[in-house]
Amino acid sequence: MSNLVPVSDLEKMANAISASKLFGLSTPEQAMALMLVAQAENMHPATAARDYHIVNGRPTLKADAMLARYLASGGKVEWHEHTDTRVEATFSHPNGGSLKIHWDMARAKQAELKSAMWTKYPRQMLRARVISEGVRATNPAVAVGIYTPEEAEDFEPAERHGRGAKAKQMGNAEVLPPERTRSTMPETPARRRVREYEERQK
Repeated sequence: MSNLVPVSDLEKMANAISASKLFGLSTPEQAMALMLVAQAENMHPATAARDYHIVNGRPTLKADAMLARYLASGGKVEWHEHTDTRVEATFSHPNGGSLKIHWDMARAKQAELKSAMWTKYPRQMLRARVISEGVRATNPAVAVGIYTPEEAEDFEPAERHGRGAKAKQMGNAEVLPPERTRSTMPETPARRRVREYEERQK
């Protein structure tokens, strides 16, 4: 049995969520986009408001949600240090082995991470970086192509560079045209819903 929510129902939910002003989603379009992402991941669209957040014009997965998915997938985390100057933890997963990750303020300074959040909430910012790096290193399937809000805070705003945003020290990536990407991916029911919605918006 399919758990897909019809697009017409998604639009009603998006309007209700954006109107509530409870989840940081200011427009129905933002809510709709996140719901489509959640549905494509075989999750109920309503979880988008709980787990995702729009930062600098792009969807992000909250660090706690990323960690929860990691633990649910069989991962384990052992915290060694958790202060305003340094956070360290060991991430272990059956598919990726074990790896100790640490972030401190010296490393953040070296990476030129200068958003105001680093001054207000240094421990939370360090923790989010540790979670993101540990999860990606030992079970990247949990967070494919998405960042935490804390990481996105350090991106340059998307509108300054057209589509997308520029991350610091992320290296180069090849961007495939949509037709090449779609031709190599089987169209699942969830992807078909996303495609139908995109076609309706043209």
